[in-house]
Amino acid sequence: MTDTFKLTGNFKIESPPSIVPSDAIFNLSGPLYESFSVLKKFGQVVTLDADGAEVISFGDVAQAHLIILKSDQPVTIELTSALGVFQMLPGDLLVLKTLDVPITAMRLTRAAGIATTARLILAQKTP
Repeated sequence: MTDTFKLTGNFKIESPPSIVPSDAIFNLSGPLYESFSVLKKFGQVVTLDADGAEVISFGDVAQAHLIILKSDQPVTIELTSALGVFQMLPGDLLVLKTLDVPITAMRLTRAAGIATTARLILAQKTP
């Protein structure tokens, strides 16, 4: 039996009612439905108790096609893809699905001197 990742729901960004109707073109909304079969998955809680980047274990996930990260403080997220491109993103919530260019390595860095805990879920798609 294969696991399945599903992300469903809606997103919406809207202006307050006091904005004139001509500005309504800036309102955004739409459905979310993302799904794929999961070959391997790995979850962990990471405690960042020192300054400097910490390499994140992928467990038995060879390539992450899905990363969900939620931290209690802002972190810098460094990602390496299968193509070798390195990215740095600041944030405390990340949901990344990348079926064609999987992530092969990740490092997290906390804000200097601030103890931080991050929860991670990584998943590898079924070929």
